[in-house]
Amino acid sequence: QSLFKDQVLTDLSGTKEWMITEIEKLLPQSIDYISHHPMAGKETSGYASKNKEMFQNANFIIIPTSLTKEQGYRYLNEIYKDLSFGKKLIISAKEHDELIAFTSQLTHVIAVSLVNSDTHKHTKEATGDSYRDLTRIAKINEVMWTELFIENKEKLINEMDKVIKELNTMKELIKKEDKRSIQEKLILSTQRRKELDRN
Repeated sequence: QSLFKDQVLTDLSGTKEWMITEIEKLLPQSIDYISHHPMAGKETSGYASKNKEMFQNANFIIIPTSLTKEQGYRYLNEIYKDLSFGKKLIISAKEHDELIAFTSQLTHVIAVSLVNSDTHKHTKEATGDSYRDLTRIAKINEVMWTELFIENKEKLINEMDKVIKELNTMKELIKKEDKRSIQEKLILSTQRRKELDRN
């Protein structure tokens, strides 16, 4: 009853497909519902973790719904400009959840698994930037991320299977001391990572 005609409604949920489907069932056609996902965050939470520059140059994803109208796009574009976001992407809810399973949820699963696999006594004294960089996000909100993993479980498990396959391939190459194939893998990863840094 508090919604009025042409009102813009948006959300910041970490998974989209199931939620948008449910929200669309509840809203009248007159509402302008458009979802979005600022790709910025920290491993800590709460007011003490605030950072006004967190969104600068961060990626910004817009997810239209069956109720999205022009005003919704204008509203999110204003947020995008006012907070100085970087790259902008407009995709479907399904595409969003597939991408986020890989770029966000999988990376957290890997960081958590790496930290929890540790059986060494002197890890703290032997870590360098590589370990700290890779495991920073293992300091995680256990309630929120458990929900995100389960909400997107099919897409996340699919991405986990791909990484497990790649790890097993590397394991076999190292076992066989196949230097050429190992180097090809390292060259490919370097090329792909450099591509991410290009504007």
